[in-house]
Amino acid sequence: MAPRRKVTEIDGIKPVCSAAEIAALTGLSLRSVSDWAQRGVLVRAGAKGQYLTVPSLLNYIGQLRENKAGRANPTKAGALSENDLNKRAIRQINELKYAQLRGDVLTREEVTESWGKFATAVKGALLSVSTRARKTIPHLTPHDGETLKRICRDILTDLSRRTTDMVIGGDAEPLQHDD
Repeated sequence: MAPRRKVTEIDGIKPVCSAAEIAALTGLSLRSVSDWAQRGVLVRAGAKGQYLTVPSLLNYIGQLRENKAGRANPTKAGALSENDLNKRAIRQINELKYAQLRGDVLTREEVTESWGKFATAVKGALLSVSTRARKTIPHLTPHDGETLKRICRDILTDLSRRTTDMVIGGDAEPLQHDD
């Protein structure tokens, strides 16, 4: 099959036409004609507002075919089409679901539950320091035990304030032990 010859003129059709004539031939508004020309689809002739008729119409029809086939999106030159963005989002969701099934990722609920259990265990251990100290060191008075308990509560309260900023916002200074 012989290669197609690029058609630039057709008998009976003016070689150059105005923006209004292109608009009438294509059913576009004058503003849309200008937009299509800026995208390079409509071929400008030498004078302002003048277009090469046949190449412009062939380009316009070709662009409509590309759009219909899903291969081009002239309204978002270089940008992803909505369909591409939708496909990407679906793919990412499926990848996350698959990673979760493999056990590579945890849900927010799982992380919250496990860290909640850990925090409860740390709190219980720290608050039991005063009781353990009184058993281990028999000469501690009940007042000493209450003082130890208050110190442990203060440490937990301070730690909760500092770690909330660090965990939620992620931009707190590193935890430092205050003596």
